[in-house]
Amino acid sequence: MKKIGIITLTRQNSLAYSVLTRIVRELGFAPLTGEAIGSDSLFFSLEDITLVGYDFLGDLFQKAGFSDADVILISAPYTANVFMLPKVIWCLRSLNPAPIILGGNEASNNYRNLMEYRFNTFANQTVDVSADFIVRGSAEGSLHSLLPLIGKATMTQEWDRELIMKFLGIPNLVFWLPGRKALISTEFTPAELREKDIFSYVRYGDKTIAMTLQRACVWAKESQGGCLFCAIASQFGKTFHCAVQSDHFLEELGEVLKNNPEVQYVDIWDDTFNISEEWSVKICDCLQRLRKKLGREIIYSCFLRPKRLTESLLRKMADTNFRVAFIGVDALTEDLSKRMRRGCTVAEVNRSMEALAKSKIQPRLSVQLFSPESTIDDGGITAALALSCIRNGSSTVHVHLYTFPLFGSDIYRLLNGRDNLKTIPTPLLKKEDSGDFKPYLLAFDYACFDPDVEEIKQRTYALLGASTSFHVRTYPGDQVDAHRLKQVLQQVRVWFAEEK
Repeated sequence: MKKIGIITLTRQNSLAYSVLTRIVRELGFAPLTGEAIGSDSLFFSLEDITLVGYDFLGDLFQKAGFSDADVILISAPYTANVFMLPKVIWCLRSLNPAPIILGGNEASNNYRNLMEYRFNTFANQTVDVSADFIVRGSAEGSLHSLLPLIGKATMTQEWDRELIMKFLGIPNLVFWLPGRKALISTEFTPAELREKDIFSYVRYGDKTIAMTLQRACVWAKESQGGCLFCAIASQFGKTFHCAVQSDHFLEELGEVLKNNPEVQYVDIWDDTFNISEEWSVKICDCLQRLRKKLGREIIYSCFLRPKRLTESLLRKMADTNFRVAFIGVDALTEDLSKRMRRGCTVAEVNRSMEALAKSKIQPRLSVQLFSPESTIDDGGITAALALSCIRNGSSTVHVHLYTFPLFGSDIYRLLNGRDNLKTIPTPLLKKEDSGDFKPYLLAFDYACFDPDVEEIKQRTYALLGASTSFHVRTYPGDQVDAHRLKQVLQQVRVWFAEEK
């Protein structure tokens, strides 16, 4: 039986992992998910990959059985992974010649650079660290056709015309023709996913299940890809959106909860939960029917956008037993919100938090403390508001320390057109005809770049013990509690006040 290794580069066992595992099993193949080392999945945070050595990572992959894999799948959700991917791929290449397939936002948006700037230096030698295939968009559209065609010997044997034609017929696929004669990006398919493909769930922790009812972001669609940290809609068109509309998922979710009575919490990991009141109410009705079927209460949490949050929807959510709502906020001053082209205002954020609290749904704010567009005022106000959300040693705020925005190719062109482009070198290199190597430069926006904010950011990283700034760190996390977060934010606020 063909063995398919699966890795996700994220903070925890992800829904992407669940989707990939399901696809592999539907095809009759065996997923390698870490069972050999006593784990139900292989996922790595960016911090972990930064800290561990090549020998540890290579040994871990070998113990997990990846030397026997016929194909290896990697989900890379963040552009910051451009700094970590070389280490992962080099370790896998050292073990196994099996084809490596990349997917996720990072690969979808940045496929050309990842495939062309494909070399890195390790131990005084330059090695190829590119994936063999990249799948853009949802995996279901490509992997069902691609995985049966490839195996451990695919990249070392000659491709005949029939095989190449089969690859060309698979949508959303990126690959090199043999001999690197041409980089091919096959046509994107606008076909919607089936509802049974959209719904996914994953177990994390002893008492919690996460699930998704959406597989694309309508907010990015409405802004035509204008979101700073995601360019999916601009890549795939304005109609790129799908959602579960019927109640078919109740049977599967109910069976899981019935067989695992210790599970008390279900997190809905969709930023678009309040995409429309009609849709949200329909989902709440489904979950209320699930309560009657189970004969016990389940506590729900979800992600919300400040807009479209009405009193009637909040009453419905409270009746359904929603107790926590995460609100993503990228800018906590009006000026910063405008500069970052955000669709919601600070006033709307405050109203949504008040409305949630009134409905006895605990608001949890997710904010960016450091953006390249931040000024001293932006940073100070953000730190102050984050502090106000920590009470009695309990945190209701997550603070994301972003080093730079995560752009896709369309965003790169947008910034270039605004004459607002700055670059930093990455580990990836492009081999030129002369035999020399040219570094790939990663873009970020510095419209209001403030060196004082940059200095405070670096001091904050030192305070938190972060060894590198080339990733996103989120607090509170597994190792940092609310008391620790409060101390950090208080110090950051003092630094901003001093600079002011």
